[in-house]
Formats: sequence, structure tokens, C-alpha cells
Amino acid sequence: MQDRYAGDVGDFGKFGLLRHLCGVTAQDKHGRLKKPGVIWYKSNPGKKEGESPHGKFTNYLHTAIKKPRLYMECDEPLFTAFARVVKKRRTIEALEAEDLLPGAVYWREDVRHGKKQVTCPRNDWFQSAFEATAKCDIVFLDPDNGMERANLRPTQGESRKYAFRCEVGKLIARGQSVVVYHHTGRLGGTARQQAQGRLQKLRDELSLAQNPFGVLFHRGGTRAFLILPVHKHYAALLERTNALVQKWGEDEWKPGKPRGHFTGPIMI
Repeated sequence: MQDRYAGDVGDFGKFGLLRHLCGVTAQDKHGRLKKPGVIWYKSNPGKKEGESPHGKFTNYLHTAIKKPRLYMECDEPLFTAFARVVKKRRTIEALEAEDLLPGAVYWREDVRHGKKQVTCPRNDWFQSAFEATAKCDIVFLDPDNGMERANLRPTQGESRKYAFRCEVGKLIARGQSVVVYHHTGRLGGTARQQAQGRLQKLRDELSLAQNPFGVLFHRGGTRAFLILPVHKHYAALLERTNALVQKWGEDEWKPGKPRGHFTGPIMI
């Protein structure tokens, strides 16, 4: 996650999903997950990366009057908060200040990497995030690119853009549900196939007791959210995922070609 992404359409989908999963916007029999955690995996772009158009997808905020059902009515408090953030100050800290996830614990220290001295910088960074989110019911991981690629090492600079499976595993082993952002690419099959592959790998390598599932968000590019529920949250998170997919903007996108903002849940 980078400050320049704050409030873009990808963030709108991300917070919309998290608010629904935690019970802030859900209307169901399940109780609210009162203490969510967010580990931002914050990184700062280099000069070349900083010149890319990433994070500039904020035109969705101009639809409030002519097409309010398209975005605003999906989650009006969220829409209004993001309009403030984009107008005044696009930073991670500004997102946190809007209190969109009541009771949340946020960890926004920059991801560290590098060669091991006495200890590994990446391990030290994650251990601090792990301790900060110790009392959370559900933890969201928000790396720029998603789950680790093959042969990636925590000493490499590129590692700051990924979450490692061992980090997810530590949270699951502690009894917390986990949601991970994953950016789908042009290679490796369809977005659905890529998400299924990641879910399968997480299930197999972490020996998960519950089958994970996911959703795809289709605005500003296709993004996957991988949902790994512990047993006590499984029914609530699956039901809320289904409800969100049904609720969000499915008939307002293109005349004659309706497509919801989200598709899923993606099962394995």
C-alpha cells in the first residue's frame, strides 16, 4: 500500500468488503467482528514507479449525482469519507482517521527488507505488526502485489510488495481470520483461475482446517481478495461475502451488460 493509492476505486472496493465482512454494513444474525486489524505493508515508490498512473482512479467519486446507485449507494458513509480524503489529503493516515473500521488496529510502518545482521529486518518488521494485532478478530494484509511470487526472498527489495505465506500462517495459527489483497495479472490464466491457484496453495501449504475462498473486484483493474476464515468466523464471512456480491452495483454499470462490482465467492 502507498499513500498515493488512498481513496482510489480499489480502496473503495477494499474498504467496502472489509466493512461488510466485519459487520459494519452487514444486516444479518451474526455478531460484529469488533476488533479488525490492518497491516498495510506500506511502501514508498521510487522515481520511475512514482511516475506511473497507479492510484489515479478517482473518477468514480464524480458519479454521485448522475448515477448514485453505481457507487455511492453501495456504502454512502464510505463514499463520502473517500471524497474528503481525495479532496484534502491522500495518505494512509487520512484513511485511518475516517474511522471506517470502528475499533481497528492499524500497522503502517514501512515494510523492511535487507540482509540479516543480528536478525532479519523483514522478520523484525512483521513481528512488530504481529504483536500490534494480537487482540484482533480478523486481520487484513494489504501488500501492493499480493501473495509472494516464486523464489522471492525477504532480503530482496521487491519483497516489500508481497506478503509471505509464513506471515499468513502465523496469524491463522493464532486463531485469527485473515484477508489478503492480491493483484491479478495477465499471465497464469483468468483472474478467477489465479485466485483459485493462490487459495489452493495457501490451503495446502498452511494445512488450513477451513477451506479458504475469495472474491474479485472489477473496477480499475481486477483485484482478488483471499479470505481465510477460522472455524468460528466461517459461516459469517461466507454469508457476508455472498450478500456483498449481490448488493454492490450489479445493474448500474453498463446498459445491457450488467456486471457487479464483485464476483464470487470463489471456492476451491
